[in-house]
Amino acid sequence: MNILGFFQRLGRALQLPIAVLPVAALLLRFGQPDLLNVAFIAQAGGAIFDNSH
Repeated sequence: MNILGFFQRLGRALQLPIAVLPVAALLLRFGQPDLLNVAFIAQAGGAIFDNSH
């Protein structure tokens, strides 16, 4: 594998966390009691944050 292929794979691997974190933040916020008060939405956002080490 050449260096360009390596950086393409690295870039693809880094896109997923960058794309998922804003969605997780929105889910976490929308599930809060002062907004929609839907617990499973907040739990889904929390699960994404908990598993993103």
